[in-house]
Amino acid sequence: MANKEIPAWVLWIGEHTLLSLLGCMIVLLGVPVAVVAYLDYRITQMESSAIAVRPLNEPSGATPADLPATIVRGQTVYVPLYSHVYEGDGQRLLLAGTLSIRNTDSAAPISISSVKYYDTEGKLVRDFLPETLQVRPLGSTDFFVKQQDTAGGSGANFLVEWVADRPVHQPIIEAVMVGRSGSGISTFVRPGEVLLEHMPSADPPAAEQAED
Repeated sequence: MANKEIPAWVLWIGEHTLLSLLGCMIVLLGVPVAVVAYLDYRITQMESSAIAVRPLNEPSGATPADLPATIVRGQTVYVPLYSHVYEGDGQRLLLAGTLSIRNTDSAAPISISSVKYYDTEGKLVRDFLPETLQVRPLGSTDFFVKQQDTAGGSGANFLVEWVADRPVHQPIIEAVMVGRSGSGISTFVRPGEVLLEHMPSADPPAAEQAED
């Protein structure tokens, strides 16, 4: 008579004590794990939203402009950018890369005429600059390669060309790489190397005088 007054699920728990305890432990341990996973997901989403506020490759200190008619100074600059590096036993660590171009001259603008991205084999992957950009004095602009964009490989690089119509200080052109491995973050910077100094524009040839 007493057994009929006890709910069936209580009787089942009494008959399966170890299994019931195991189930309780799984629930108790699973709740914190689920909470941590949810919080990590929310943090990642918020970080993504914060990054998305500024569109990728939007020039901040630069505006579209024509190339100067006269070139007084300019350079072609090689900038290493690694879309991945190797860690541990050879595992690839994917990296996000930012090419930063900073005009260090406080009085004169510079013009960015070309920004091309090449892969490990030296093949052109992407032309980042559809039109010339003029970078204001002390202004800067940047170009972004996503962490999941592996087209460049470990030997990826940029070729950047800039010119100016007057003597200017040399700009700072560098690549910043950032990658996440577990709970840690790896970051490093590589400066650009000047490959070529552009010569001033030649004066147009004088018209030949007509013979008398």
